[in-house]
Amino acid sequence: MRVGASLVVVVKPRSSKEGVARKGADVVVHVRAPPVDGAANERVVAVVAAFLGVRSSAVRIVRGETSRHKELDVDVDDAT
Repeated sequence: MRVGASLVVVVKPRSSKEGVARKGADVVVHVRAPPVDGAANERVVAVVAAFLGVRSSAVRIVRGETSRHKELDVDVDDAT
């Protein structure tokens, strides 16, 4: 049985530091990469995966590829 979770985040590209933080009701993902050619999206997946302790392959963007507001699907069965 697959166990998954949905996570809505706000992305801050070109940040000085990478990481996940909470700002009010939002989960904010800071990435250094610019929002060009999917570079920021790749870093969002990697940063969220590291924060949650799962493989990068367990995190995927299901909505918001070209937006700062994204919905992520996390397969928690892939915990490392």
